[in-house]
Amino acid sequence: MSAGIITTVYRAAADVPVAPDGSVEPLLADDPWWLGLIKALLIFVILLLLTLFAIWFERKVVGRMQHRPGPNWNGPFGLLQSLADALKLHFKEGIIPARADKVVYILAPAFAAIPAFLIFSIIPVGGEVNMFGEQTALQLIDPPVGWEYAEIRVRDFVPTGNTVQVRFRMNDEGQYSLNRALVDDVALFQGAGGGGGMSASMVSGTNDRALVIGRVGPSPARGSVRMSLSLAGATRVSASVFDAQGRLVANIADGAMAAGPHTLEWNGRSRSGETAAAGIYFMEVKAGTAVKRDKFVMLR
Repeated sequence: MSAGIITTVYRAAADVPVAPDGSVEPLLADDPWWLGLIKALLIFVILLLLTLFAIWFERKVVGRMQHRPGPNWNGPFGLLQSLADALKLHFKEGIIPARADKVVYILAPAFAAIPAFLIFSIIPVGGEVNMFGEQTALQLIDPPVGWEYAEIRVRDFVPTGNTVQVRFRMNDEGQYSLNRALVDDVALFQGAGGGGGMSASMVSGTNDRALVIGRVGPSPARGSVRMSLSLAGATRVSASVFDAQGRLVANIADGAMAAGPHTLEWNGRSRSGETAAAGIYFMEVKAGTAVKRDKFVMLR
């Protein structure tokens, strides 16, 4: 029998923008620089207001515990007390200890605040909106991190009955480091029609091959999501979507399925027909006694 070698074959998830060369385009690739500056300013203002409110709330609670009113002088209900304290601190005389490292002493507050700002810069607050005539996502940056789902259909490249060798090769395209590149849980299964198939299963810690599932994609998603699965034999399959609190959101499938590969799809709507809110969801698949699930993120 002849040997076939397959290297670096990817299937991009639907609804993900793909460049002409086949690579996945960044989510915010078309954003102008001034729009990113406006987003950064909005994040800074929101975090500043949240900090002022958090300090006011803490002082109110502590004041109640100590049988005193707490902030009640500046602004309605004392809400501007934290702002007044910040302005007072800004105009006080700056004193630097004689033996202190001046550079570290001055930059230390910035080093403490920058990580908190960066954490909020990657959070997808919502889906696409129109800001000043530009379509953009409510997110400042889109770092190229996380798992990428790849699926290879061996029978599309090698005739049935041949020996197949699969080789994984990591290429550094000069943009990102590959010191943490991994291949996670590769699963092989017999596809429909007698041909061989392979799916990259993302479910860890299981040797049960009666049911093999792939990652739910795309994630994050703004519309429908899909999950590929393979059954070792004909069985009854049920699939459901749950929110982060474990509440049932929708039923996707409930019926008998033949052996081989299948695709499940959720249209992003609840059992009542309403559009599901943004958040974290879980797709759970049951086939006989096998139960497997995967997590995904929905944006709006």
